[in-house]
Amino acid sequence: MKKIFKFGLVFLVLILVYNLLLFLSSLIPSQYLETKARESSETFLKQRNTFYVLDFYYVINDNYTDSLMINESVSIDSANPVYSYMAARKNYKTGLTIEQIAAPTGELKSITSRPDGVYDTTLELSEFLAGKVTTSIEYARYWHGYLVALRPLLVFFNVTQIRIILLIVLIALLIPFTLLIKKRFGLLTAFIFAFSLFTIDYLFVSFSLQGAPLFIVMMISSIILLLRLDKIKNFYLYLFVVASISNFVDYLTVPLVTLGVPLLIYLLHLQKTDSEKTNKEFLKVIFLSCISWGFGYGLTWISKWIIYDIIFHKHCLTTALNQILYRSTGTPQIYSKKFSAVIIQFLLSNIMYVGIFCIQIIAYTVFRFVLKGTRSISLNTNQISPRAKKGIPYLLVSLLPLLWYFVVQNHSSIHIYFTYRHMLIFVLGILLFLKTVFCPSSDANNK
Repeated sequence: MKKIFKFGLVFLVLILVYNLLLFLSSLIPSQYLETKARESSETFLKQRNTFYVLDFYYVINDNYTDSLMINESVSIDSANPVYSYMAARKNYKTGLTIEQIAAPTGELKSITSRPDGVYDTTLELSEFLAGKVTTSIEYARYWHGYLVALRPLLVFFNVTQIRIILLIVLIALLIPFTLLIKKRFGLLTAFIFAFSLFTIDYLFVSFSLQGAPLFIVMMISSIILLLRLDKIKNFYLYLFVVASISNFVDYLTVPLVTLGVPLLIYLLHLQKTDSEKTNKEFLKVIFLSCISWGFGYGLTWISKWIIYDIIFHKHCLTTALNQILYRSTGTPQIYSKKFSAVIIQFLLSNIMYVGIFCIQIIAYTVFRFVLKGTRSISLNTNQISPRAKKGIPYLLVSLLPLLWYFVVQNHSSIHIYFTYRHMLIFVLGILLFLKTVFCPSSDANNK
């Protein structure tokens, strides 16, 4: 009961903080954001949904969602801040908006469409800023916590400049993250984490306003965990808080990364500090971690619907539950794609990385075998078997994204261009398993 009370108290504090932050950010008058919003709109119209890094290499950066986020930022009414951040309307402007409707179950359609009949939120943002859209749509089923940072940023920067800031932030977080992994677990483990991040185009996450917040949460929470591994008293409460913050800023992108990466770090720590732990004990850690994270993410999400319904007498809870069912199954056409489409897409886009990794592993193995002696690495079957058992926890965690793709098939298939990033957990888990089996002494003394 004491632990439940502690979780409940932390949860209530988090919800209060979320509302306070959104309230404060909503006090900024929207006219201060309009200049940079128009500049951003012009960028979206030119790029559509693709950004060319080089003439032969492009990134699908989901400008459709990013333009929606900027639309919502400008649509906040500072004269009515609580309802504004709760309803998270798009296309709203006092004196312009005539009709206001609730978001439907399914895909959030744009009011405007291109000449070919395709709904286009980038065009919708442009026409709204030009005063041509008079119908506003609520999008209350998410917290939209990114507004806390996005609205102040839009006062001074357009989307291109914000993406540069996000890139700098992601690089600035990657450096201490990798160094701390090396300090705690050794060079090879640090390489595995860095390599895995690059397989999901970590740096290109900065081109997406919707994807970057979650990865920033993942990196910051992992760095904090690495700094306090020896002092942390309640890992499950930590995951509960991380999951709650993830839901606050997330647009249902790849939320599991905020579970998988910290969990794998924690498992590495446990195996390093307590080599006597059995796989049964590790299985318990994994199970309780998933439960804690799930409650943190789920309760935070549900709390938004309930608060909105109680205060404003809406039907957000019913709509959101229907949306979850839709995202899990969707139309038969979408369902038929199955979760394997995401995995195939990930593998095809990472053939180069797989080749590079194989070369690195071969070179590393030869180096340790020839220069360090045969004691440093042994392929004796009798030794590999217990090592494989020791690596089972990593293997189990690696299955989390596959489970997610199976359950959330609709969302994973439609948004394959960013949901593939869940495979970060799979790559990390598999590589840590292989390292445990074939290079058990590689990180001894952090060399």
